[in-house]
Amino acid sequence: MQNNTHAQSEPSRHSALDLQLAVLRHLPTPVLVLSPSRKAVFLNRAAERAIGSSDPIQSGTSALGQGPVDLGINLLYNRMWNVVLDKLVTAQKEANSDGNTCPVHKLDAVVSNTNLTYEERHFRILASIVTADDGMYFLLSFERAAHIEKQIKPHHDDQISSPDGGHPVTPNGAQHGTAVDGRRDIHRIKKAVFDSSNIASFILTVDEKFYLTNKKTREVLGDFMGGAEGCDGLSLRERLEIWDEHFTRPLEHAEFPGMKLVRAKKPFTGYRCGFMHTITGDKVVMNVSGECLYDDDTGEFMGGICWCRDLQEYGDFLSEQQQQTLESHETICNLMPHLVWTTTTEGLCDWFSQRWYEFTGMNKEESLGAGFQNAIHPDDLPVLMDKWEHHRKLGNECEVEIRYRRNDGVYKWMLARACPLKNESGKILKWYGTNTDIHDLVMARIEAARNKLQVLTVLAHAEVNLFSINKDRICTMAEGGMLWDSEAESYDINNKSTLVGKDAIEIAQQTQPGGVPGYERNVMEVLSGKVGVAQSEDRIGDRIFRTRVVAELEHNSSDGGKEPEVKGCLGLSIDVTDMKARAALELDNARLMMEEQAAKDSNRVKSQFLANMSHELRTPTAGVIGMVELLSEDPNLTSEQQEYVNSIQLSAKALLTIVNDILDFSKIESGRLDIEEVPFNLASIISELCKLLGMFANQKGLKFGYENTMDENLELFGDPGRTRQVLSNLLTNALKFTKEGSVHLTVSSRAMSPQLAGDEVLEVQFIIEDTGIGIEKHVLDKLFRPFSQGDSSTARLFGGTGLGLTISRNLASLMKGSITLDSTPNVGSKAIFTVPLKVSSYCRNPRLDASTSSPPHPGFRLSARTGKKLTPTSTQNVAHRSINQDLLNQQISNSVTDYSPVPSPPMDRSLRHGSVEGLSPGTPLQLSAEQRSMVHILVVEDNAINQTIAIKNIRKLGFPVTAVWNGREALSYLLSPSRTQPRPSIILMDVQMPVMDGYEATCILRTGKEYSLDQIESKERNADGDAIKGPAEGSGARAKVRLSDIPVIAMTASAIQGDKEKCHEAGMDDYLAKPVEKARLEEMLLKWAGRRRGG
Repeated sequence: MQNNTHAQSEPSRHSALDLQLAVLRHLPTPVLVLSPSRKAVFLNRAAERAIGSSDPIQSGTSALGQGPVDLGINLLYNRMWNVVLDKLVTAQKEANSDGNTCPVHKLDAVVSNTNLTYEERHFRILASIVTADDGMYFLLSFERAAHIEKQIKPHHDDQISSPDGGHPVTPNGAQHGTAVDGRRDIHRIKKAVFDSSNIASFILTVDEKFYLTNKKTREVLGDFMGGAEGCDGLSLRERLEIWDEHFTRPLEHAEFPGMKLVRAKKPFTGYRCGFMHTITGDKVVMNVSGECLYDDDTGEFMGGICWCRDLQEYGDFLSEQQQQTLESHETICNLMPHLVWTTTTEGLCDWFSQRWYEFTGMNKEESLGAGFQNAIHPDDLPVLMDKWEHHRKLGNECEVEIRYRRNDGVYKWMLARACPLKNESGKILKWYGTNTDIHDLVMARIEAARNKLQVLTVLAHAEVNLFSINKDRICTMAEGGMLWDSEAESYDINNKSTLVGKDAIEIAQQTQPGGVPGYERNVMEVLSGKVGVAQSEDRIGDRIFRTRVVAELEHNSSDGGKEPEVKGCLGLSIDVTDMKARAALELDNARLMMEEQAAKDSNRVKSQFLANMSHELRTPTAGVIGMVELLSEDPNLTSEQQEYVNSIQLSAKALLTIVNDILDFSKIESGRLDIEEVPFNLASIISELCKLLGMFANQKGLKFGYENTMDENLELFGDPGRTRQVLSNLLTNALKFTKEGSVHLTVSSRAMSPQLAGDEVLEVQFIIEDTGIGIEKHVLDKLFRPFSQGDSSTARLFGGTGLGLTISRNLASLMKGSITLDSTPNVGSKAIFTVPLKVSSYCRNPRLDASTSSPPHPGFRLSARTGKKLTPTSTQNVAHRSINQDLLNQQISNSVTDYSPVPSPPMDRSLRHGSVEGLSPGTPLQLSAEQRSMVHILVVEDNAINQTIAIKNIRKLGFPVTAVWNGREALSYLLSPSRTQPRPSIILMDVQMPVMDGYEATCILRTGKEYSLDQIESKERNADGDAIKGPAEGSGARAKVRLSDIPVIAMTASAIQGDKEKCHEAGMDDYLAKPVEKARLEEMLLKWAGRRRGG
């Protein structure tokens, strides 16, 4: 009761541990545990009985704490416990480092317990190591020794039958039978004792001719030294090799242990020699002892017996090795990448390798027998069973490709092989099989088959043929949906099966009269081995076929494959008719493109040359015009001098008009003229143009009519300058070539379908009708050619370069418009100019109101507008006025072609140094003299004439001005202001200058750090040097400015495409093309007066 209470109070794990210890203590197998110090720490009851120790519970004595030798446990074959246990520790450490478990070691031992029989005292000890926290413990399990169990030791009550089958005899042999039978039995008993010895030994007779081995020797060495009846000594010594113990030299026959014993007739011990196993090749060093054999009766020397003690240990090693080999075979099967299995003759699986369970996820119970079928794909199982049954009956190898289910449910293709194991009579004992993963191979094969089907499908629908021909010229393969058109009825070109098996040369000869010579020749040359590859192009009907034939080679095994033999040929035929046509077309296109590019390059060079020449001409022309304008303003000129000045001015403007026309033409030809798209008021532009031309019409005595059906407040998107240029060219031509009558302009529009959603597009049409001299029909086409006029007299009578209409038509085309001309000689002409313009908005533009007049032209007076017509203001009879028509025509041409109004953006109400009060965006900007004196201008110009013109014009406009010669001087000027060098409000910058051009100087001004610092602006002074009070004066405020914010206006004689954009990229704010008229210059200065950059 007390024990039960105590048991119930212990934790359950202690109960389980006690139970395990109880089972281990009562285990019938002796078990002994040694501590790391090699002392006994545990032995069960069976072990106590084996070593003869009393029960410590009953007697009070214990075997614990004693070593194996102290317990009477001795190892056989002169082994020492410490050496053996050290080897076990070393093996355990090596196994741990390799990640393996240490194998169980087998030791033969005998105990000194005298209470046990001879057989009971011999044990085979299975030694293993258990690693604990405090070291390695040795677990010794005692089993019955195998070699003792094999021995037959008769007991006293056993009987031995006589060899003749008579009465049984007892071991002493003295109670039954005769003395001869007794001696014979004694001889047999001696031999039995010799065979039952556990030590390998052999006997050599005195004549050295007979060897006899015991059973142990035969077990270890086999029948190499004879069977149970012995063997011939001479022949054995001829095939037997015995070495010295270091295996450095073979021993002579006289040095053999048996020969040494027989010849010396003296016993010996400790003779060491080396023996090499004839089958395994293992080297074994034997410790041989020899004893002499004498006849008991006569004392005659009969021979000797040799005991090979180490050979016994080697025999045990072979037994252990055989067992390990069997275990390693299973290990190898587990390590193989295949699934290994065995089945019975009925087809039931009885063993699987470890990889089977890992692959399928099935356990042993689910796999053995017929359970493996659950891992096979249902569609493949009937195929497997049919083939298995077929090969099982035939008894030969079987292999089949089937799908097995992996542990994740995915089926994988495997090659299942089965091979029968048969006995000597051919009876099947067992089936061995493997499963090899061929999933990737099968999938690749399926993919290859699919690709092949795709290729054949493509060939069937493409104009490509594949064929093969054997050495006898027979077609063996034909793939493709197209073949040569043939009139022969022996085969169907749409059925390749009718081609296979036919003579390829005959098929080609039946295709058309004369056959296909190139193809036939190539096939014959390839088949004969003359060439390896041949290609030809043959015309068959109206098609061209390119055929390439390649030799199909086969290596001959008789000569080692050095000289391949032509087996046949493979061919590919393609219809290249369209390909060759495309190639010829591409060649023509390439040639045309090269010619076109050469022409473009030539035109570009020519146009660039014209542009450069125009630039060089504009520079001096600008100087002439500027100087003449300055001279014309001199009030002291006489009337005659004024007439001279007007003539010079008119000639210079005529020259400038020619230069402008050449420049426009060169820009159009070189593709460097862009069309702008900005909002503008078309009615205002037409009104201003008609006012100016109406004055010239009045002077020629012509009626000038203008009719506009469009809304005068309508704002459109387009290029106002180019529209005005085209219209002015057409109107000036009408005025020049009309001597009497009238010139009438009609403007109308109609709505067009919008190109983009939300866009409203108007097609504006300008009709110019005159009653001039008219043009012959065959001359009309010449008028739109460059430098062409009606005839040579036209140029002499009316002047001009012949570029006006050419430029106008090109400009109209660039604006997606058109110009048509209809004329009748001596009746008049009608020109129609059409251009599409997008509508911006229906709003009134205050700056472009009709009340805003064009800048006045010197010497002319505009007529007032009355209704829709412009009438002469003078009542004088025009017909009787003396007018130089040539001069008037030249004035008409020069007055409008070079003028393009620049719309001015609204000005700020306050200037930088003062305020301009009372201005509204709808009224022209007017600055007082005092306000103008506050806006200082810096001119950067390298040409002395142009610099002088600019300075004088700017000063006449009322602005203070300073000039420098290049960009570097301008930058230095800005960084070092003084009383004589005041900081400018506007910079007029020439772009092409020595030392530093305007582009670089402007870029440095915009990006330099020293120009981006805030600086307090000093008081401005007038031209006399007196300080001018601004509106901020008196409040103590000083304006902070940055030099980088000063507006820079480009001023250049170049006017080709890209110059304006280049100026803006450099940081310039506006652009003026030379020659700069005084009115344009004033308008630009007023535009930027008082404004900072970006304001």
